[in-house]
Amino acid sequence: MRGPCTLTAFARNAILVFSLAFAGGVFAQSTPNAITMTGWVTCSMCLLPNACKAKTPSSCVSWWVNQGSSYVLIVGTRRYRLLNADDKLKGRAGRTVTITGQQFRSDVIVATVE
Repeated sequence: MRGPCTLTAFARNAILVFSLAFAGGVFAQSTPNAITMTGWVTCSMCLLPNACKAKTPSSCVSWWVNQGSSYVLIVGTRRYRLLNADDKLKGRAGRTVTITGQQFRSDVIVATVE
């Protein structure tokens, strides 16, 4: 009876060790990078088809942001969700801006908008 219990405990411990090793690698790569990017401003909902019927880009983005959507910066084919930027980006929807901040994966904590 000891054999199966020992094997189960060994398998559980092996999975735990590999999980912790993988998690350590993920967290080691999760440090934010200081960046400066230029792109155009929209929101996450306006990227969906048929989300902005009969509205200007600026009014559509303003409406969706007021409903809880996030601002998004489009740089080429990449999309970055902009955090901490609501006051800095009002009235800039559809325009090209330069953003500086801290990038964490596809999120950017905005420091300045030019």
